[in-house]
Amino acid sequence: MYREMNEKRTEKQLKRIIRTVIGAGILLLTGGVIFAAILVDMMDRSVAKQLQEETEGYCKRLYDQIHSDFQIIDTVASVIGSSGLAERTDFPELLDLANYKNDFLTMIYMDDSGTLAAAVLDQGVTEKDISGVSEEAQKVLLEAMEGNQSISRIIQGALSKEEVIIYGTPVYDGNEIVGALAASSRIDIFREILSADVSAGGTSYVNMIDLDGNYVVRSGKDDISGQLTNVFSSPYFDEADTQAAKQQLQDTGKFEFSFSYNGERYKGLIQSVGIHEGCLFSVINTRMGSREIYVLIHAAGVLLGMMLFLMLGLLSYGCRLVWKNGIKLRQIAYYDSLTGACNMLCFRQNVEENLRTDRKYSILALNVYQFKFINEIYGREQGDRVLRFIKDQIEKNLEPGEIFCRETADIFYIYTTETDKERLEKRLKILMDSVTRVASDAKGDYQLLLCCGAAVVEENEKSQTLDEIMTHVMLALERAKEVHQNNVMFFDKELHQKEILGNYVESHMNQALEDREFQLYLQPKISLNSGKTAGAEALVRWFKSDGGMIYPDQFIPLFEANGFCVQFDMYMVESVCRKLREWIDQGAEPFPVSVNQSKRTFYEKDYISWLIKITDKYRIPAELITLEILEGFAFENVEEVNRKIEGLQEKGFRVSLDDFGSEYSSMNTLGKIRINELKLDRWFLKDVAEGKKNVKVIMEQIIELAHKLNIPTVVEGVETLEDHDMIRELHCDYGQGYYYSRPVSADEFFASWLNQE
Repeated sequence: MYREMNEKRTEKQLKRIIRTVIGAGILLLTGGVIFAAILVDMMDRSVAKQLQEETEGYCKRLYDQIHSDFQIIDTVASVIGSSGLAERTDFPELLDLANYKNDFLTMIYMDDSGTLAAAVLDQGVTEKDISGVSEEAQKVLLEAMEGNQSISRIIQGALSKEEVIIYGTPVYDGNEIVGALAASSRIDIFREILSADVSAGGTSYVNMIDLDGNYVVRSGKDDISGQLTNVFSSPYFDEADTQAAKQQLQDTGKFEFSFSYNGERYKGLIQSVGIHEGCLFSVINTRMGSREIYVLIHAAGVLLGMMLFLMLGLLSYGCRLVWKNGIKLRQIAYYDSLTGACNMLCFRQNVEENLRTDRKYSILALNVYQFKFINEIYGREQGDRVLRFIKDQIEKNLEPGEIFCRETADIFYIYTTETDKERLEKRLKILMDSVTRVASDAKGDYQLLLCCGAAVVEENEKSQTLDEIMTHVMLALERAKEVHQNNVMFFDKELHQKEILGNYVESHMNQALEDREFQLYLQPKISLNSGKTAGAEALVRWFKSDGGMIYPDQFIPLFEANGFCVQFDMYMVESVCRKLREWIDQGAEPFPVSVNQSKRTFYEKDYISWLIKITDKYRIPAELITLEILEGFAFENVEEVNRKIEGLQEKGFRVSLDDFGSEYSSMNTLGKIRINELKLDRWFLKDVAEGKKNVKVIMEQIIELAHKLNIPTVVEGVETLEDHDMIRELHCDYGQGYYYSRPVSADEFFASWLNQE
């Protein structure tokens, strides 16, 4: 009896085990099939993505090449239009030179009468009418004459006899189209682009075809098509696929497909590139494009089997443990053990949930000022009581829907949908004052102070991630800590950008000086009597190594504040002397150049000897260097400034008083300072333009006084013909401003102004 019962019990257990094993086997098999399907799908999507990315990479390279070519011919067109080169007798030679310098096969200029000048590489220049060039070139030129940039199909050039692509752009003189410029470029560069890998380990090959499937440019990497001339007659497509491909290309500009060849699976993509009817035809071997996933499929199969087998054994035990300890684990995972408040993990999850619906919100961070000393002076137990007290005060001041947490140590975060800064600051001040007051009552010999950083997110700023906002909160908190009192500081985006830029400037200025990233720019000074260039002012632009540019008003004030202006001023003087020496060596007669000098540089003990050392190094007459000093510090101590000016003038240097009238100019003081030139601030002209009639009278008196003192005058900020006419009427000596020229590079100044007849 007992044995039978035992056998039945054993049989039930065996059946239960068998059912469990069968169920586990079914689950394992099902899981394996699903996982394999996921991996295959992942492989297909990975290969398709890789093919798309590599194709887009080739497209970008083609676009970049085309854009670069257009930039070149736009530059040539701008020079022709703005300088009237087409009217010169040596224009054909200049066109041929431009064609040679820019490595085009041909360059054709057509004026508004239809006359063409065609420069062919290594063949010189011919003049002909429009019928003498190819039909595609005619289309490009006519499009350009209508004010449009255009690009041709890939054709056999009528002049160069090579396969080319033609670019066209209009030539403007002011706002008027006076001609058209076309240039042809070999398609070899496109072949090189298509033959190169766009990424490390690139496995696709790509050719250029037209909409009918004819090969236009072969990359040289194709290992399937061989000598075929049309992709639709190759192993890639059958007749039905051909029609579908052509139709989808017309509709969407893209067609994806798959095929098998010699036992290998391939994926292909035809994508329009925007060059007339040109398309990129890309193919990738699925196995080669996803080698890692193939290995992963085999390894994952073995690993999955082992994991599922192990999971079956642990599942029951794990479920029991999770059920038993779930509440305890949740408490540990989501709550602060000291204060009972939510921890950061819980806070972030709750905030992210709210952000699905909240369109605007604020996040605040509260911090106890010098909390570490509370623990040191009163002990950790008292410090813990303070943290619990702050948690209670925050909790009492919360409004419905608001969330708070304690992260670590003495930092508390609050999330609220309130975005009005005044109301937020008022609420926070009440909270902080209550904490300070109660803490002071308990410990009268120690004042507990809080600081708060806040970031407000408006509806139009929801694209920012939570991590970015939390970073902004901490930046604001760091600024709040700078004030030793209960203080709230809101994150200021513009101020932060200035701080970032200031940090970049101060951390890169020495290297930038060494790498000559500070480029010399010049703005001409025009003689109002002769109308010719009489000098220039040296200005600067900072061109960073990444191609960006920083303007002077973004770094000069920082240089003056941190003392780097001394090195920088000498660098600018040397840059001017170096350029003057280049011009003199080229046979030019340079004009005097003004260089701005900071107060700190001007008062340096060895200032004059530094200047002499630089001018001697480049063999530059000191008379060619005018040192501009600001009115502000020049009038602080006229006697001391005069002593330095006399020392400079003894060595031949000229001194100009810059920005006169911008601060506290005195006609009486002007008579005491021994300058060689007076520059009136641009605000005089702005005030006159705004109708302030007395300003013109003041200008007239200043210029008249300067002339009586034998001091030449310069007016800055001349931007209009009216400005020019007025300062001539006032008998000013020189004008400077955008009316004559914007600041230009030293090379452009030499070409445009120094060689002026």
